Amino acid sequence: MNNSKKDRIKKLIFLLTTYFTILLTVKAGTNNTGKNELYPYNTTPTETICPYTTYGNRNIYIADEETIKRIIVESNDIYIIDERDEKDPNMCICNSHLIKSTQEIEDIIDILLQYEKENPSDWERTRDSLINEWIMHNLGFDFGIKRLRTRNVDLNNADEENYDDLILSRILK
Repeated sequence: MNNSKKDRIKKLIFLLTTYFTILLTVKAGTNNTGKNELYPYNTTPTETICPYTTYGNRNIYIADEETIKRIIVESNDIYIIDERDEKDPNMCICNSHLIKSTQEIEDIIDILLQYEKENPSDWERTRDSLINEWIMHNLGFDFGIKRLRTRNVDLNNADEENYDDLILSRILK
């Protein structure tokens, strides 16, 4: 291998490392109040709500934060906090680090986009940026980076520009 090719490879590795470092140190999952929420499981939920839909053998619940905090239980179910009416519209997937399959992530993102289509708001994110952000949060959690922040993924509008990147999309797929 000639020096020119080696230099390009070194430069590419350096750029990718820098890129991921910057992405992982960007605000990674605080809610709009700036608090890091764990969304612990309840042993006895105080109310029940109907799921928005089902995915495989899981129910998907989409509701406001207080409702989700009351109903979240340890299960395969997926709990999503709808904060699309906030200053920085957001959808927060609680305990998103538990969902590892890229196919499942993509399917759940498609469900969120369908929910947005049925219930329009100012929440505007591209499918690829949503998938990229979720995968980056999972990587951060798996590598022990800011685990209190990366255990949930906040898919707020302000992060669109951080994750809507063709290079990142190709690397993560």
